[in-house]
This record gives sequence, C-alpha cells and structure tokens, in this order.
Amino acid sequence: MSDVQTTADRNVDPNIWNYHPVVLISQGGIFRQWWNPVSVVKGILMSWFGLYVLGLALALITVLWLMVLPTMETIGGGGWYWVLQIFVVNLALMLTWAGSLHLYLYTFAKQGKFIEFELK
Repeated sequence: MSDVQTTADRNVDPNIWNYHPVVLISQGGIFRQWWNPVSVVKGILMSWFGLYVLGLALALITVLWLMVLPTMETIGGGGWYWVLQIFVVNLALMLTWAGSLHLYLYTFAKQGKFIEFELK
C-alpha cells in the first residue's frame, strides 16, 4: 500500500495547488535575445554594474580591497596578522549587514505584515 496521499485525500483544490498560469512566462536576462551579442554583453554588464545590489556590492568590495584589506605582499610575507585583518573586515561587514536588516525589519517593523508566514 502506498504512503502517498492524493489531493482528494488532503482536500486540496486542484485549481490552486500546483498552479500553472495560462500565459507564457518570458525568459529573462541574456537568454531573451541570445543571438544578439550586443544584448548579451549589455545584459551581463548591467547585471553587475547596474544601480542595485550586485553593483553596490561590487563597488563596496573594490573599495575594501583597495583601502582596507592587506596587499598581496603582506599575504605572501607570511604571518597571521593578515588573516586576522581579513577576519575582522568580514565580521564587520556581516554585523553591519545583518544588524541593519534586523533594525529595519524587526526593531522598526518597517515591513509590517507584508509577506508574513500565512498564505492568503
């Protein structure tokens, strides 16, 4: 006997469960016009250098690499000071990011009830 229950046993509406829209979902990004090399290069560049999370992360990483993180000569020279320096930079980034999200979403409750655990 099978342990798998059918949707009739679970009283699940088959029109809601495993919903398939009638409209076609278009492909995004570089696969929309893969035959056009200009469109592909533009899609790749704008995915990193656009004014949103990836572009800002790339800018932040570049600034940290040039100004805060140890040079290759320091790393190649041996010792443990550079390991501690990279660890402190990573810890500060993580605490800043997670702390700011915690303040915004939980302490100040700016998200409200939007996308809470219940489905409507």
